[in-house]
Amino acid sequence: MKIKAYYFYFLIVLTSCSSLKFSKNENTLQVNKLNYDQVNGIYFNNNLDTTLKDKTTLWSMLHSTNDKKYHNKAVVYKDEKLHLKFENKKTLFVKLYNGDSLIKEKRIKGKIKGGYFFGRRKVKYFGLPFIFVKVSQLRYRICKGVSNNLIVDIARENMAGIFIFFAGANFYSTYTFERSNF
Repeated sequence: MKIKAYYFYFLIVLTSCSSLKFSKNENTLQVNKLNYDQVNGIYFNNNLDTTLKDKTTLWSMLHSTNDKKYHNKAVVYKDEKLHLKFENKKTLFVKLYNGDSLIKEKRIKGKIKGGYFFGRRKVKYFGLPFIFVKVSQLRYRICKGVSNNLIVDIARENMAGIFIFFAGANFYSTYTFERSNF
């Protein structure tokens, strides 16, 4: 039991040392504790940038997984929309619609910091203590763009280790989602 506690402490220290820092985006409107409701609205689920290979949807980013029960990576639905609404400064309520029918809904907890709404960090561990370990982290932030679109920045870190040797990679992406007029 004591070894598990030390191993867990070691993983916490390891993941807290890693930095998932975002770059500064100039064409955004700063979200603060007074105007956080400017993000409220209906947005298309598809990414505006059609040159990307992955068909990342807004729902899969905010849900922090690829929801395989509903979404297939190869299929992108044109009439899917997300309704985003802040309940308070720390909770964003998201509803996924296909046409007029409600498919799913989710409450996202986070905080407003530095002009962005940061969702809570998602950390996953896998492995055997002191032999093999894999750690992955996901962090995202949301803001409103100057052209009234939603901008979502994602930072991912994957790290793996065998005994005392660790290696990893960081990935940063920015996605833009168009606001619907409805």
